[in-house]
Amino acid sequence: MNPTLRQIVTQRALGRCEYCHYPEKIHSGVLHLDHIIPPQHGGKHTAENRALSCPKCNLRKSNKINGVDSSTGQTVRLFHPRQDKWDEHFVLHRQNNLAKKAKGKKLKSPLRGTKQSEGFSFKAKITMTLSDSLPCHFKATDYDGALYLFAQNIDLSSEPEKKRQFEQIAPRPGRATITVEGLKAGAQVEVIDEDRVLTAEEGQFTDDFAPLSEHIYKL
Repeated sequence: MNPTLRQIVTQRALGRCEYCHYPEKIHSGVLHLDHIIPPQHGGKHTAENRALSCPKCNLRKSNKINGVDSSTGQTVRLFHPRQDKWDEHFVLHRQNNLAKKAKGKKLKSPLRGTKQSEGFSFKAKITMTLSDSLPCHFKATDYDGALYLFAQNIDLSSEPEKKRQFEQIAPRPGRATITVEGLKAGAQVEVIDEDRVLTAEEGQFTDDFAPLSEHIYKL
């Protein structure tokens, strides 16, 4: 694989799957370089036709370019990361329920490819909000006995009309409040790759987000 091609695709995707937004930093392996249009359908081996993809999304998509709409039964074109807007095809659930072990009973986890964690009892309800109601996004996963949170400030502009393609944007900074049910006051929250540790309050912690920035937390 051409290292320059991987670098271009990874940086453009902000280091996350372009279909489900799963971050590569907390994935146990390397994300795939998917052919958006497979070679079987005339797709080229160029950066423009490549998308960073987690193994699950890549395997599900396979060499398909169309799918069946379950609500209408009609054949429709699959999401194209270079041509389509992500938020018009997917919905962000800003509240996750993470299944944990409770009294030795292993509960089913809704998170894909994760290990059960004993860090929190019962189900941990997680929410994230940014100051001034700025849009944000987070994903949570259990790995090797710890809870990881990937959080982003995805604000683009103070004026919605400036979000249109090719127009100048003005992303804003914000302060995030992240609540984790069962998080104890005084608990240490490690910020991955930033050499920082936050101290939690009862049930929550806060952190600053520069425009379009992201943080990964380990609890």
